[in-house]
Formats: sequence, C-alpha cells, structure tokens
Amino acid sequence: YDTLAGERGGVDEGSGHLDNSTVSILRLFRMARVARGLKLIRRSRRLLLIFKILFECKQELSLLLFVWLIGTIVSGSIMFFIEEQSNKEYVSILESCYWAIITIGTIGYGNISPLSGVGMIIATVIIFCSMIFLT
Repeated sequence: YDTLAGERGGVDEGSGHLDNSTVSILRLFRMARVARGLKLIRRSRRLLLIFKILFECKQELSLLLFVWLIGTIVSGSIMFFIEEQSNKEYVSILESCYWAIITIGTIGYGNISPLSGVGMIIATVIIFCSMIFLT
C-alpha cells in the first residue's frame, strides 16, 4: 500500500503508515478488480459449462474421491506393515499414505520406495491397479 499511496496523501509522516481513509480506498479498488473477474466468469460460456458439468457429476466425483481415499489408506497401511522392519523411510502410517498418494497418482517422486521383495511386489500391484482405476 505504501508504494501506491506515494509520498503525500494518506501517509503519516511520523510513522510512514497509511491512514484509514487511504487503506479503505485501496481496498475498494481491490474489490472492484475481484468484481470484474467475477463478471468475466459469468460471461464465459465455457467456464460456466465446466461448473455446470462439475455440479451435475458431484455424486460420481464424490464416489471417485471416496474410493481414492480408501485405496490410499489401505495401500498405505499395507506398505507400512510390510516395510516397517526393513525400511527406515516408513516411520508411520501417515508417511506410508503419503507414499500411496504419490504412487496412486502415478507421480513417483522416489523419496520413499519399498526395499523388501514383498514390498516391491505389492507396490507393483498397487501401481497397476491405480493405472486401471485412473483410465
């Protein structure tokens, strides 16, 4: 706000801060920008179509999110109990669920990976199941 107000008009010389009237005017300009953006959204037919489709498919999307959440918790828990003894990277079920999110989303950062043979086989099955689920 200080750079917008300049050296005069609304800046207290002693502290260098804006007074309340200047801040109110600047907030009004910010609200005008937000209102202009909302008008643009209202006039965009394609964006309205996307919102309409999302609203009409909310049951399907919520089911997809629920299945994804259950898959994350189950696969993260399985990997934690398999890799708990042999791998120091799996310190909690929450860390394993992080691994599951990265794996199910097919991102694969590589910062956490299974070391045991059983863990690698389970991870491969989880990857294939997630690929089938996402298509």
